[in-house]
Amino acid sequence: NLLLEYAFIVDNTPPLTNLLNYETKYISDKTVSISFSSDPDKKKSICSFDNKLFDPCESPFKTSDIEDGSHNFSVFSIDLAGNSDLIPLNYNFIVDTKVPIPSILGKYDTYINKDSISIEFISDDDTSKFLCSLNGEKFIDCNSPFLLEKLEEKKYSFEVKNYDLAGNYSSKNPKIEFSVDYTPPTSIIQTAPPLIDTE
Repeated sequence: NLLLEYAFIVDNTPPLTNLLNYETKYISDKTVSISFSSDPDKKKSICSFDNKLFDPCESPFKTSDIEDGSHNFSVFSIDLAGNSDLIPLNYNFIVDTKVPIPSILGKYDTYINKDSISIEFISDDDTSKFLCSLNGEKFIDCNSPFLLEKLEEKKYSFEVKNYDLAGNYSSKNPKIEFSVDYTPPTSIIQTAPPLIDTE
């Protein structure tokens, strides 16, 4: 008699797909590469970009020449038993390649005779943050208005730049220069009519 054996595995467990190191919401590149992993016995992965139809895909998923704005990536896996992720894994992100432009508001005198000055500035990107530098020193985080106090009698320079949530830095940074002068001018009479003796 011929004995036939048939071995099989019962698998009702859905695979678990994970994104690899994708916590960034803002991206400054039009080319995006998204890596993901799943169970070792997966049969295939299925991806969708910007809510288009799902198609078979491999990790990393790459796409290029995408426009600035909001985007969505979804992926799920199917294992050898035909189980799939219960819910597709979604990754929402924003592509922002625009460089922010800071501006210093108002006009400032070349010479001042006070020990403080308040400098106001803005950016065309409301989500961006500012960095300020005084007299060419290291840029530090700052906000507008930026108050300079206890100014000594000398020349000063102030420069501001900013960066957005995607990591784009301004390329042209506005700068002002001014001098603090507390010394009053000295007047000297160089010529005068002769004195008249009235006695």
